[in-house]
Amino acid sequence: MLSILLPIFNFDVRPLVSDLHRQCEVAGVAYEIICFDDGSTPEFRQKNQELWKYSNLIYKELPQNLGRSAIRNALGKAARFEYLLFMDCDSRVTGGDFIENYLQKCAPDKLIPRMVAAATPTSHRRMQGFISIGTMVGNGKSAPPPSEAVRLITVL
Repeated sequence: MLSILLPIFNFDVRPLVSDLHRQCEVAGVAYEIICFDDGSTPEFRQKNQELWKYSNLIYKELPQNLGRSAIRNALGKAARFEYLLFMDCDSRVTGGDFIENYLQKCAPDKLIPRMVAAATPTSHRRMQGFISIGTMVGNGKSAPPPSEAVRLITVL
C-alpha cells in the first residue's frame, strides 16, 4: 500500500526511519521504506548503514551524487506500492499518529490541509497549503497500463 521514499545526503536519518518504521508496524499496513544515499560523506554512510537492521527497508548507497530530481526519480522507480510518500531526510515525525493520519487520507483526488504540493492524473501542479493525492501516470503525455499508475503523496 505505502512506499516511503527518503533521499539522503549528509544527514543521519536513523531517528526518522525508526519513527516511521514503528508507526507503520503499529498501523499494520503493507509498507516499505526506501532510503537512497546520494553520495554522502563516509561519516554519514557509516551511521546510516545501521538501517539495514529494519524489516521492510531498502538502504542503498549510490557511488556518486545524482542530484535532487534524479534521486527522487530513482526512488519512485524502486517503489513497489500504490502510494508514494516522499520525505526529505531532515524531516521529523512530530506525532505518534503521522502514518495513521496519512493512511486515512489515501484516496484519489483528496485535498489534505496544511501541506504543500503534488499530482493530478495527467500533470503535476503545486498548490500552496494543500496536498493533492492523485494518480501519477508516466510522463503525463500518455497513460501507462493501469498496473503502472501509482498514487503520489508528497511532503516538501
